[in-house]
Amino acid sequence: MVHPAPLQIGSLVHRRSLWQIRRNLNAFAPMAINFNDYVVADAVFKGIEQWDEDTWRTRQYFDGNREYAAKIGPMQARSRKEIQEAIASQQSPSSRPR
Repeated sequence: MVHPAPLQIGSLVHRRSLWQIRRNLNAFAPMAINFNDYVVADAVFKGIEQWDEDTWRTRQYFDGNREYAAKIGPMQARSRKEIQEAIASQQSPSSRPR
C-alpha cells in the first residue's frame, strides 16, 4: 500500500480546515447579529471570503447584513468604549467627592 506524502496529507487537512473555518464564519455572523453584537458581526464578515448559500439563502440577505454590520459595528464599538471610560471615571479616586 502506497501512502500519500506527508505534505499531501497536510495540504488536504489544511484545505479541509480552511473550508470549515469559512463555513464557521458564515454560521457565526448570524449568531452575532441575533445577539445584536455588530462589532463581532463586522469583524466576522470581514473574514468571510465566500458567502454560504445554505446559511444566508440569498446574496441580497448576506450583503444587507454585511453592510448593516459595517455601518453599526464601529458606532457600537465607540459606544462601548465611551461607556467603559465613564464607568472607569466614576470609579477612580479623583472623581469621588471629598
